[in-house]
Amino acid sequence: MSDAAVHVPASLKKTARAAGILYFAFLVFGMSAEIIRGSLVVAGDAAATAANLVANDFLFRLGAFSELLGETVFVFLVLALYALFKGSNRVVARTMVALVLVSIPIAMISVLGQFGALFTAGQDADQAMLFLQLYKTGVQIAGIFWGLWLFPFGWLSFKSGFIPKALGVLLMAGCFGYLGDSLLALVFPGNDTLAIPGMVVVTVAELAMILWLLIFGVKTTQKKGEML
Repeated sequence: MSDAAVHVPASLKKTARAAGILYFAFLVFGMSAEIIRGSLVVAGDAAATAANLVANDFLFRLGAFSELLGETVFVFLVLALYALFKGSNRVVARTMVALVLVSIPIAMISVLGQFGALFTAGQDADQAMLFLQLYKTGVQIAGIFWGLWLFPFGWLSFKSGFIPKALGVLLMAGCFGYLGDSLLALVFPGNDTLAIPGMVVVTVAELAMILWLLIFGVKTTQKKGEML
């Protein structure tokens, strides 16, 4: 393996920055939706939750719409990442895209549960909570693919030569954080706290990648042999 420097097209830096912006927007929309929903849904109290939904109809709709916007941005994010990493390994990059594109309709359809809760909150609080549970279960199913896509994403980052290898390792580890969270929620409910360490890894990995893409983009030179 030669140590000679190989030029990486400067256009990749623009692509990386675009991906960083989209990743940040995806994070903002998702966090906004979660904060709004969390402020209105009272765990274990159907009556209080229903009253909050009726009293804050517009806010709850805004949160649901924010979630749908986030999933829409996710489409363009993964396409930007494909453009960034296809030179590393086109097959793995396509796998990354496919896993994301499977998750998006699942997540979007799950949002119907939020609207179902909103429509029934004024008549039947227990039914509204059932719709919210269906939404939550749909998200947990989508979480399987949110985990799986991180592995090829991390692998491509690790092999690219223009993203720190540590970020690639963190992303691949984050894959198992999401998978563990979905497994516990779907198969072993009531053990949510066990998933916290894995989700911390996910959060650190994704935040670090967003910051790297936004601030540094990519290295425009690398050693020969660093890319596949």
